Amino acid sequence: VQTAGRSMPADGADRSGGSPQGRHAQGGHGPDDDGTGDASRSMSLMDLPTDLATRLERDALMAMLQHPELVGNDLVMRAAQVTFVNESLAVVRDGVIGSMDALGGADWLSRVALEVPESFATLVKQLGVAPLPNRGDADKLAVYVKGVTAELVGRDLLRRKADLIGRLQRTDATHERERYQEIQRELMQVEAERRALRE
Repeated sequence: VQTAGRSMPADGADRSGGSPQGRHAQGGHGPDDDGTGDASRSMSLMDLPTDLATRLERDALMAMLQHPELVGNDLVMRAAQVTFVNESLAVVRDGVIGSMDALGGADWLSRVALEVPESFATLVKQLGVAPLPNRGDADKLAVYVKGVTAELVGRDLLRRKADLIGRLQRTDATHERERYQEIQRELMQVEAERRALRE
């Protein structure tokens, strides 16, 4: 998918633990959140920047929206917990979280589009129909959609690993023994999840 045009900021706040935002929820996301656009203007694929981080998030969302049955419910749910760099795609991610009860159903895409603020519904629909690589080969398509979604999760796990290592280095193993051991356990869990993704 070729993307160009005006870009949304790609350095938004951490939304990994954010609650899903329905279209009619107060304080919902919108282009005006950072003062860069008109809230009445619909977001589209053409507004997304082309940096590698945004492209990975875009492609993983396309995979999850178009072929959740190939990605697998567990991987979709795990990917929905990932921290997104691009604010607009983070809104779509929130819509995925809020529509989990429809995951894999015939109305999956429309449910996600209804869950997001109205100005982002067009972006959801575009992500739901944009061409995917290998779409003419079922086996290769399955490998691709799983792979790109797993790559997004892997990026998040790498970030978590780096954060935990930093915390471990700032923790005194002698005077904060319990906390030190807890961080070590978290690191082991992250490494186990990274290995599972590669299998």
